[in-house]
Amino acid sequence: MIHKIATIKNLGKLKNPVFGKENWNGILKNINIVYANNGSGKTTLSLLFRSLKGNNEILSKKKSFHSDGQIEIQIFDSTKREFNYKRNK
Repeated sequence: MIHKIATIKNLGKLKNPVFGKENWNGILKNINIVYANNGSGKTTLSLLFRSLKGNNEILSKKKSFHSDGQIEIQIFDSTKREFNYKRNK
């Protein structure tokens, strides 16, 4: 189970969200509701979760517009195992 989203950079609308004490800390519960305006990145987030099954091509097609950097993602599961996405892998 996914426990925490530590970093998301240059993925669709999620160019570089900041997780911290003032807003969401990135930790997911057993049940989560994602509510936001249209065009805010909900589908991009669901594609990120779908890519964890091994289909990295999904993410490479969602690079943020007007961004020079590569997509970077860091996620931890409930056993503190780290999953990284860098350089399209």
